Amino acid sequence: MKSTSNYIYNTLFVNGENSDICVRALGREWHLHKLYLCQSPYFESMFKDSQWRESNERVIDMSIPDENITERALEIALGSFYREEIALVPIEVISVLACASLFSLEGLLAECESVMLENVNAQTVLAYYDAALLYGVVRVADKCLKWLAINLMTCDELKLESMSVTLLDKVLSSTKHLMIIQVETDLYSLCKKWLFYQLTAEKGNGAVVKLDPKSWQKTTNEFFKSLLPPTPSKPSSENANCLFDNDTYSKYATIFRKIRLQSIVNDLQSVRLIIHDRIIPKSWIEPYLVHNWLNLLFVDQDKLSNDFEIDPNDFDNTCLRFGRILSSDSPGTWRWIGFNYGIDLLMVHNNRTLSLKRNTSTMHSPYKGLLSNRTVVRFYYVLKLVELDANGNEVWSKRTEPACFDMHKNEEKNCLTIEPKVKYPLVLNLFLLFSPAKLNYLNQNE
Repeated sequence: MKSTSNYIYNTLFVNGENSDICVRALGREWHLHKLYLCQSPYFESMFKDSQWRESNERVIDMSIPDENITERALEIALGSFYREEIALVPIEVISVLACASLFSLEGLLAECESVMLENVNAQTVLAYYDAALLYGVVRVADKCLKWLAINLMTCDELKLESMSVTLLDKVLSSTKHLMIIQVETDLYSLCKKWLFYQLTAEKGNGAVVKLDPKSWQKTTNEFFKSLLPPTPSKPSSENANCLFDNDTYSKYATIFRKIRLQSIVNDLQSVRLIIHDRIIPKSWIEPYLVHNWLNLLFVDQDKLSNDFEIDPNDFDNTCLRFGRILSSDSPGTWRWIGFNYGIDLLMVHNNRTLSLKRNTSTMHSPYKGLLSNRTVVRFYYVLKLVELDANGNEVWSKRTEPACFDMHKNEEKNCLTIEPKVKYPLVLNLFLLFSPAKLNYLNQNE
């Protein structure tokens, strides 16, 4: 015996028995029933409001201006009036969502939302995000933004070239979720690739130019060089010959403003890179050279450097950011590049425990005689770990609160122990502050 639901669906919807209304759209027609269609506020208003021309019609010709709506999606949406359960597949959910939004079908909207939340991955995330914004599915938009912030620097399958200025700006502004891999210079390189895609698409009428992983630096450098006048003979005039000094490209500058130059200028090769690229004006860079020099003097000479406190609300927006993928629970010790005011910090991973060690042995440091000789140095840190499933969705995460370490020479302190239930690989981020975010260098009484 057929179930009541299947009987109703096949008899009334599929076969159209006892139909009292015909709906025509996208080259198809469906013989339906007003009683069922009135479950939708859209159709209820149409049939019961005499101001609608269709209120007394037996045939309704529907105009479908939304290009996301397909014939198949209409079939699913109209069929949903006649059955309790609907099986949606991720590839068609956006079209069905568009129909559900048109007909104000709360149940179908909820089903679409559920399918989208369960299927966010590199292939769907950008389309799902755009659809979620268009149709007001806030939870899906939020999850897509979080997914992008976590996977931006780790997922090779993500179509970076398809990310708009607005979207990438939102992702880079998600400081609570953005996961850095290696150092800030690597984020700059990612933004440089993205800018290349944007500008080549503009000049090629939308055509996407693929970058070879082995030669992308050369390709992008030659392209950006072609957009700029020759390097001036006087170094002092270089500031007027960077990409973002040209109003034509200024709309992209907001993306590069999200890069923390205070971290990049801690490494000589990174400084040389961004000056040579001539994308970022020197007027952006020079204040951070002064800022970091004054911070170095504070860390090395100021009596308050071992007694300063921070505002946790400022931490996320000003800290130095570092990242790494822990592929297994094997022990390891590493440092990230950058002269962080003469404080050579090593990250130690052993027995599922993460610790920080202050190295003061010049034999094992790239900074040799530049290491801080202070007996105790103070800094604040936050550690974040994320476990992801095969689709890049967060399975588990842990983020420590901002904590203070006062470290003696060659001292090592534990930061975090990874629970046995957590599976590798893990994405690790370390955030550091060596001085207050807002420091009055000129006030001798502080």
